[in-house]
Parts: sequence; C-alpha cells; structure tokens
Amino acid sequence: MIPCTIYYLFVRLRLRLHYHYIRFHVVALGQSIVWICLLFSFRVLNNCTILWYCLDLYARRVR
Repeated sequence: MIPCTIYYLFVRLRLRLHYHYIRFHVVALGQSIVWICLLFSFRVLNNCTILWYCLDLYARRVR
C-alpha cells in the first residue's frame, strides 16, 4: 500500500515537472520566434510598424 502511494506521488511529480519543462520550451521557442521577427523587420524591411507590432506581441505573451 505505502510503496504504491509513493510511486503514485513520484509519477505525479514527474508529470508535473515534464509539463513545466514542455511549457518552458514552448515559451522559449515563442520568444526566439519573436526575436527573429524583430531582427527580420529591422534589417530587411526597416519598418517601424512591424517592429512595434512584434514588440506588442512580445509584451502580450509576457503578461
């Protein structure tokens, strides 16, 4: 009975950690996409509106 409970708690903890790990990677990926967008708009297009749009998207994701 007790080992079963310990195993259950361990599995739950691992799942929770795994979920946080995946979420962290998704957030990191999203941020890198935003930075690529910023660099692209700044270098290739040099358009302030796209730059501000990307910054706005970034600010919304952070909140």
